[in-house]
Amino acid sequence: MTSYADRYTLDTANLGELVDRLTRPLVFTNGCFDILHRGHVDYLEQAALLGQSLVVGVNSDASVRRL
Repeated sequence: MTSYADRYTLDTANLGELVDRLTRPLVFTNGCFDILHRGHVDYLEQAALLGQSLVVGVNSDASVRRL
């Protein structure tokens, strides 16, 4: 059985190859989505409309604390 981390965490060694295969234009955004709510969904839907591919970075708890 594949773990959650293995399914949804990208290995940085393969990240460039994956990004190269994404359809352009490419949109990137990031944020803290600990409790996903309607505002987050609206934001991500709007971001997705700006291009053909959307990449979402999820900030770690430590990075959010440094803000």
